[in-house]
Amino acid sequence: MVAPSLPDRPDGESPVRSAAPAPADEEHEAAVTDLAAHWAALASPSHPSRPGLAVRLAALLRRLAAACRDEQFWALRARVLGGELLRSGLCGEWSGPLHPAEDVLPATLGLLRDRLPKVFGLPGCCAQRLATVLDEMAAGYAGALRDRVRREQEEDLRRRVAEAVTQDVLTLLPHRAVGEQRLRRAFASSAAVYLGLCSLDLDGFGSVNDTLGHDLGDRLLVEVATRLHQVAAPNLVTRTGGDEFAVLVECVVDPRAVERLARRIQEALTLPFRVGGRVVEISVSVGVAVAAPATAVPADLLRAADVALSWAKAQGCGRVAVFDPDRDAGESARAALLAGMPDGVERGEFLLHYQPLVRLADGRVRGAEALVRWQHPEHGLLGPGRFVEAAECSGAIVPLGRWILTEACRQAAAWWRELGPRAPYVSVNVSPVQLAEPDWVAQVTDVMELTSLPPWQLQLEITEQAVLRDEGAATAALSALRATGIRLALDDFGTGYSGLAWLRQLPVHALKIDGSFVDGLRHRNADPVDRSIVEALIRMAHALDLEITAEWVETAEQMEQLTALGCDLGQGRWLGEAGPAAWVADLWRRNIE
Repeated sequence: MVAPSLPDRPDGESPVRSAAPAPADEEHEAAVTDLAAHWAALASPSHPSRPGLAVRLAALLRRLAAACRDEQFWALRARVLGGELLRSGLCGEWSGPLHPAEDVLPATLGLLRDRLPKVFGLPGCCAQRLATVLDEMAAGYAGALRDRVRREQEEDLRRRVAEAVTQDVLTLLPHRAVGEQRLRRAFASSAAVYLGLCSLDLDGFGSVNDTLGHDLGDRLLVEVATRLHQVAAPNLVTRTGGDEFAVLVECVVDPRAVERLARRIQEALTLPFRVGGRVVEISVSVGVAVAAPATAVPADLLRAADVALSWAKAQGCGRVAVFDPDRDAGESARAALLAGMPDGVERGEFLLHYQPLVRLADGRVRGAEALVRWQHPEHGLLGPGRFVEAAECSGAIVPLGRWILTEACRQAAAWWRELGPRAPYVSVNVSPVQLAEPDWVAQVTDVMELTSLPPWQLQLEITEQAVLRDEGAATAALSALRATGIRLALDDFGTGYSGLAWLRQLPVHALKIDGSFVDGLRHRNADPVDRSIVEALIRMAHALDLEITAEWVETAEQMEQLTALGCDLGQGRWLGEAGPAAWVADLWRRNIE
């Protein structure tokens, strides 16, 4: 027979009206206690006699018996009772966050269905109601169980997400955010005299993944993190990127102690690692920064360490660099200049000065080197030493170099039209970055066509280092330009590693002796070694049928000795300062007259 259903109350539960209690004699109490003991054995098999359990179960038995006698005991109350069973652990113990060790609810329900009517002397109608009560209680228990599992799954997910945010899964080191939070707290503490930060980057770690595989690379990162933590303890070590780490040093009294720690870390990490049966060696670049909380903010220290790390990596592998505010200020100023360079070209802020190239035998002006200047709206007239090197590093030299070449060729064409076939040629420096441009030869020939300049009126100056970057491509480009009739000169000759065989292969017309050699001839009693070096360079050039120019000619003694040694051309303040284009034409006319 199906047990009759109990009516639900939509407005919630109502207190149970207790029916008349069963006879409270000793036999009855013993039966209740015995049933409670059986339930305890099911609910807590490992600890059936834990304190208070039997008392709680006996009380619950009486509530169930009363519910069966009460015709107004609603289903909702039974479901609530099922939830209480779960929360109190009266229907099974739990071994983990999600799953019970043994769900004993079915056995519990069977026990109550069989023995509760007998123990409490329930009449037949109450026994039938008991089935419905137990069904509703089981439904409440199941619903509460689902709610508990869902909550614990959500809590586990939140925990995992929190760990993912604060802890690196691979190395188990704290993430960058943890280090930055700790740094902010350290800055807020008045106990810190100085704070130090070491930013680390494993040099060439990508090659480890490429050659040995990502699995071994990950295992190496774990070993690096372990060793780093051992060396840097008790300081906070964090993983800030794929192969990047950081060490926060708090309460620093001597700022030099942070650099010493960085060098200990570097030495420790250069020792071989044994990973997967292989011996792997790496190097690490370290940027070191120290700041006083009283005069700085956390962002200052983070940036300083990153800047120092970039300096270390620029020096090569396995270097330690310490942040220098003066150097940083200089680099920031150069960066600001670079940022304004494209607009400066558009606004016409750049201009060219020309320094004459004089034939030493008769003092005639043979050509003029174009030297760029920047008429900066804030800093005044800037020489090339203030911006050219930075422009080469950033690539900004390409558009600037194109403007220089165009403007110089336009001016040389004006000289040629004004002064005739013997007009001075213009000599233009070519950056290694420009020489590496795939369409550089086409750029040069386009400018020549645009300005109508005869090719022999243009000389391009290149350095040995520029050619050696990609010797094959550079030689092919220079050969193509020489074929058009353009003059080519090797600048800063004597400072590189070129030999006779290499020079014979290079399609150039001229060599320019670096000024550091010429400087030794400044006085009449020159060092015989300096004189011998210059003489050897001149003879080498002439043996290869190349014209040779001496730079930095600043005294009469230099000019006299260079002339006596057979040097072809000279350039320097003694022979003429760099000046406007009109000045070169006037100087040429005076030489002719």
